Amino acid sequence: MLKQNKMILFTITTTLFLILHVSPSFGEAASSIVQPIWTAPIPHRCTNPDCETSSPVLADLTGDGIPDIVLATSNGWIVAVRSNSTELWRRDTAPRFDMAANSQQIHSSPAVADIDGDGDLEIVVGVGAIDGDTCTQGGVIAYDHNGNFLWRFLTFDEFTSPSGCRDTVYSTPAIGDLDNDGSMEIVVGAFDKRIYVLHHNGALDSHFPIDSYHRLRFPDWGGLTGHLADTIWGSASLADIDGDGFLDILISTDEGNFDDNFPNGEGWDCPYQILPHPWPQDYCGGALYVVDRFGNHLPGFPKRIHDIMQSSTAVYDINQDGSLEIFVGGGTFYYSNSPDHPSVAFRIWGWDSQGNDLPGWEGGKVTTGPTPASPAIGDIAGDSAKEVVALGMDQKLYAWFANGQPVPGFPMTPRSMFGAGNPANVGITPILGDYDGDGKMEIFVRTGANVTIVDGNGQQLTASQNPPNAPVFYTGSIMQNNSVLGDIDNDGKLELIAFNSMLYAWDLPNAGSRADWPMYRYNAARTGHPILPRLQVTPTSLVHLHEVDDNGDVQMMVSLRGFGEEAVNWTAVAPTSVIVSPSNGQADGSPTAVSITIPRSSLNYGVNHRTITINGDVGGQPVSNSPVQNAITIYLVDEIFRAHLPVVLK
Repeated sequence: MLKQNKMILFTITTTLFLILHVSPSFGEAASSIVQPIWTAPIPHRCTNPDCETSSPVLADLTGDGIPDIVLATSNGWIVAVRSNSTELWRRDTAPRFDMAANSQQIHSSPAVADIDGDGDLEIVVGVGAIDGDTCTQGGVIAYDHNGNFLWRFLTFDEFTSPSGCRDTVYSTPAIGDLDNDGSMEIVVGAFDKRIYVLHHNGALDSHFPIDSYHRLRFPDWGGLTGHLADTIWGSASLADIDGDGFLDILISTDEGNFDDNFPNGEGWDCPYQILPHPWPQDYCGGALYVVDRFGNHLPGFPKRIHDIMQSSTAVYDINQDGSLEIFVGGGTFYYSNSPDHPSVAFRIWGWDSQGNDLPGWEGGKVTTGPTPASPAIGDIAGDSAKEVVALGMDQKLYAWFANGQPVPGFPMTPRSMFGAGNPANVGITPILGDYDGDGKMEIFVRTGANVTIVDGNGQQLTASQNPPNAPVFYTGSIMQNNSVLGDIDNDGKLELIAFNSMLYAWDLPNAGSRADWPMYRYNAARTGHPILPRLQVTPTSLVHLHEVDDNGDVQMMVSLRGFGEEAVNWTAVAPTSVIVSPSNGQADGSPTAVSITIPRSSLNYGVNHRTITINGDVGGQPVSNSPVQNAITIYLVDEIFRAHLPVVLK
């Protein structure tokens, strides 16, 4: 199946180039062309200027408080650029895989995080070719913030590549602390049918790769051990789906299901003609795998659809019920290759944390084309809630409320200044940010050589004709990746960054500072999941025994920790008889120790109760669990007796 998928992707890219790559004739309308604040050539790139499929990322590599730009080129280079267009460094990944210079390929997007807990950021990206006849060594590579090589990881097998060439990692790495030990894990899927989890040093986690779920049904099939039954294009999301306090892994795959002609049937059927031999008969579809940090399947998963699942998930508590919801599109394989050209997977699905259809999303929301692009989530309607936004290969832009109702004005067709758009293939997503300072999100999509901006009511804000009738954000060639939004000059407003044959930065003078989905896979760690800011206080209740004759003050400690994309501001409010030190500050992912002192003179004989209230906010908005109440109970007693019991080990 994979080589067919690869050829489909390559054909689409080539066709777009032939149709859309035209030189603009702006004439008197040139004033509508928004001039970038700077451009930067990226010397080490492929000959075809339209072939860059890797999306840039913003992250502060230099530690100066201003985001830098990290990108990867299709001929295997990683490049870091400062926000003023000055190049920090560039690295050719090919020699690290024992390949000739400029011969590696990168179609994965770089992910950035402090993977080893040293206070500095690291860069991780997947490598390998997407056409089945090119020999590259597929895997994952990591560099530190200065461009120093850290490690490489090679995929295991050669299911789809030429002999001697390891299979590709097209999947963009997702980075998160799966085991809560303070260092990060890296999660990718690969064309060799495996889900890999790597530790911060590149070592493979002992619980991965996992067996195919089909091994439970077909225990005698030896080919389902240590890998799935099919390839993986999708990128992982990391989110606590089961609410146990640990991140889980969600990753879409090409793995279909076998119908009831096989043993232990599950009611699955393939409602269209399957491809001729050697494709397995009575087998079709794709699957969303959701597993915990040990590789155990969570209830309700894998969740299967009737085409391969190339779209990656977007995860959020969109209905604010306290558990997470999952949104995902489909793929292109069976629609493109079956003689019936089935449209059964022309949908965006919305599922709860156990794989059940969300109310209003029963059977998925129907589109008029395949949906291998990934959804985004943000407030485009200005209703303080979140909407689901998605692109299709029908060149349409879709948007739904949490209840599954379409947002008025959608679907619509975003257009470039030449009136043409791009089918939204694998690795694409809408980008959501406040373009005009109205407090709600506008939608940024690439259409040909333009970045097109659409309001939350479906009205296009950029030019849809030539000569232009509105602002134009024009690049020199057709984009096959995603732009990124961020404040790269510390002016409190968003800027727009795009990359194909050049790197472009535009000022957005009327923009706000907020972006609900600012880049591909949401954030620099590429988790596909906006983590709600939260303040953790441990413990939330304290008990202390104190003797009457002890004139010393009561001393206690609590630990504060912030979760989310930004540090949580906190303030403790305590009774006059309680001293909290410090009484305010910022809490991030590292624990902050807070001491509590209660003077002996304020205590009465017997039981004493005190309550400390700790408020948390980000940007002036309370975090989801604020305020946190910390109950203190102090027993002032005549005498405390302590008994020591022996412990016998057998």
